Amino acid sequence: MGEAANVRRVLVVDDDLEFGDFVRDVVEELGCMVEVLTASARFKAVFDEFRPDVIVLDISMPDIDGIALINWLAEKECRARIIVASGLDRLYAEMAQEIGMSRGLSPPKILQKPFRPDELRSLIV
Repeated sequence: MGEAANVRRVLVVDDDLEFGDFVRDVVEELGCMVEVLTASARFKAVFDEFRPDVIVLDISMPDIDGIALINWLAEKECRARIIVASGLDRLYAEMAQEIGMSRGLSPPKILQKPFRPDELRSLIV
């Protein structure tokens, strides 16, 4: 039972199911527990229940802006590592990173889509 307590929990929020499955496959190979959400509507409840160590967050989703979620995480005094994944202009991801840091979050990392599995792995471990 003590071993399960040391397993990293990774929460993925991205409206692209294929991307979520890709991240799940890569992260599960590392021995992590993974929860993938394709709609941000459940994010807040799942965050509180799952207690992630790492959050992979799409910055541009149809139902909510990822920056709004970064602000919410700052209000919750989130200590999870945040990885901003974006297929948009890198400046948008950098803006999210700056907002997160200015709000007291651990500096969010940026992954520009598409990225290689080893790029993701290096940010999870």
